[in-house]
Amino acid sequence: MFINHDYIYEILEKTKNQSNDEIKAVLKKAKKREGLSYEEIAICFKQKMKKT
Repeated sequence: MFINHDYIYEILEKTKNQSNDEIKAVLKKAKKREGLSYEEIAICFKQKMKKT
């Protein structure tokens, strides 16, 4: 299995500064159990990291 670290860092950088509306939209989509993109997963991950 190959992990592309550059791609992961690129996504984390791209999702660095999301507005509250964007975050709420992603969390709403996740709550509905709709499929999330890698970028949306990164947004959720960052929100989790802020709370811990």
